[in-house]
Amino acid sequence: MPLQAGVATTQELFAQSDIIVVGDLKGTLGEEEENFSGNHPLWYTKWNLNVLFYLKGNLDSKNLIVGTPGAKNKGIWSSIDYYLDDKENPVLMFLVKRDEFYEPLNPQGILPLRRSGYLSSLDNLTGTKLTYMYTIPSSQIESYISNNIEKVVIPTDENLLKDHKYGIFTMLVPLFFLTILIPFISRSGESK
Repeated sequence: MPLQAGVATTQELFAQSDIIVVGDLKGTLGEEEENFSGNHPLWYTKWNLNVLFYLKGNLDSKNLIVGTPGAKNKGIWSSIDYYLDDKENPVLMFLVKRDEFYEPLNPQGILPLRRSGYLSSLDNLTGTKLTYMYTIPSSQIESYISNNIEKVVIPTDENLLKDHKYGIFTMLVPLFFLTILIPFISRSGESK
C-alpha cells in the first residue's frame, strides 16, 4: 500500500500503523525504482533504522528497513515524495508493513525528537516516561502517547541501549572522578 498524502488525525496515525517506533536513522541502504501500472516511475529510498523503543508492535528487532518514496536526485513525481535527513535523530515513526520493509504511514508519520530529560532506569517504561525523555513536536501526539501508551518495549540487545540506559548518571560519574583526581594529580606534581 503506497503512502497516503492526506492528513491523518492522531488517533488514525496510531490505529492505522502496524508498528510505532523511536529510532535513529543510520544512513541509506540504496534507492530503487518501481513502476505502478504504467505511471511515472516511483523511486524508493531504503533506510537502516536502529530501533530504540517500540510504542506499538514488538518485532524484538533492533534494526528495521524503512522505505520512503522519493530519491535524492530523482526529482519529485508525486505529493508524497521526500527524502529523510539522517542527521535528525532520534525520530518517532508510524510505520506500515510493505513487502520486505516498512514505510511511514504518510509524511506526517515521521517526527524528529529532541532529548529533553533522562531517566535513571528504563525499567517499566511508559508513554509518560518517554515524553519526559523526548520533546515531541506535536502536542496532540505527545499527549496521546503520555495518556495511552502503558508499556514501551525495548529491543533485547543491551548494546543498543548502552548510551540510553542510565542517562545522565552515566555522564556524571566520569566528571565526579575527574573532580577528585585533578587536585590529587596537581599535588603529586608539586611535591617532586
